[in-house]
Amino acid sequence: MPNVNSLYDAIVKTKVLEDQCTNFLLWLLRQLPSGADILGDICKKAGVSISRIDNDFSFDVQYLLDGSKPDGRIMISENQFLLIETKRFPNSFDTQQFNNHLTGGIKEFGKDNIRLLFISGDEKQPAELIELIKINKGIIGFVSWKDLLNLLREQSEKLDGGYKVLINEFLIFANHLKLGRLVAMTNEDITRFLEVYPLVAKYKEDVEQKYNEILEKISNAIIIECNEDVKINDDDFCNKLPCIYKSFNINKWPSKENSAYLFFDFLDMRAGILLTGYQDGNKEKRKFLPIWNDKLKNVYKKTNRYYAFNFIDNVEFKAVENTKGKLFNPEESTDFSTYFYFGTYYDLKKDITILIKNMPSDFNEVLNTFLTVL
Repeated sequence: MPNVNSLYDAIVKTKVLEDQCTNFLLWLLRQLPSGADILGDICKKAGVSISRIDNDFSFDVQYLLDGSKPDGRIMISENQFLLIETKRFPNSFDTQQFNNHLTGGIKEFGKDNIRLLFISGDEKQPAELIELIKINKGIIGFVSWKDLLNLLREQSEKLDGGYKVLINEFLIFANHLKLGRLVAMTNEDITRFLEVYPLVAKYKEDVEQKYNEILEKISNAIIIECNEDVKINDDDFCNKLPCIYKSFNINKWPSKENSAYLFFDFLDMRAGILLTGYQDGNKEKRKFLPIWNDKLKNVYKKTNRYYAFNFIDNVEFKAVENTKGKLFNPEESTDFSTYFYFGTYYDLKKDITILIKNMPSDFNEVLNTFLTVL
């Protein structure tokens, strides 16, 4: 069994991604002063019946039982143990594997002293697991990564300093591995994909050419609309699907290069106008956050029509929907750990002539709304 005494042990020395998830999670819970309470909330959410969890609980990872190896074993109290099996993807539950954990756990610790928890990308209990839970009510439980991460986010709001940082780092790690937001393809999904793919492949280049021309037209109109305050950046652009975009340099903006973006996103079917807060998570963030907190965030809240955005997987600008009209500090949200933009978006499925007409003046309005307080 590997020893996990540090994040280096949990992640760097572990090559299997699912093991990294388990190792990091258990290491995190053990470091937090409220780790036992959080673990108790997770078990309660999962339907696992536990009387108490010691604050100084210990854990092992990839624990060897007779005939199986669960991803984790937590000694929650004297002679009481919780076995954990994690899967990153949905539809990955292995009935035989889980039965082996149950059998091996009972053999080693006794039925009264063992509990089992399944964590996965499934949104609901896998059908095969439901039957096991019915037979072993309170002994076996399930929690999705999505629900578990939400529990951690809630706890993060209650903690200060380094402990909040630890949770946020785990949430960033979880986001990187797409925990809680993986999509499982059924046979029907694959069939539908194969039906439409030839059409997509046939017209992809034509669509890219058409929308790059539209993007160029709107960008040139923005330059005229904004006089000499805005220039097109020829170094930061994307002319390929799924997200076509151009960036602009603005003389009076805190980040004079890559100050703003105009984009067409074919994943969410949206067009958008964005001002750049920061996009490196370090130097730019330290420079911009005081400006946001002192001057810009109150304007953002007062207008009540703009959204905050991040940049997902280097593919698309993504609106964080609950940010409209809200007063917040981007530094306190894992959504904006590296990227932070704010602006507005449009339905890309609407008449494109309306976008060509409205977006240049809208860009100027968004820009002037925030420039007036700088």
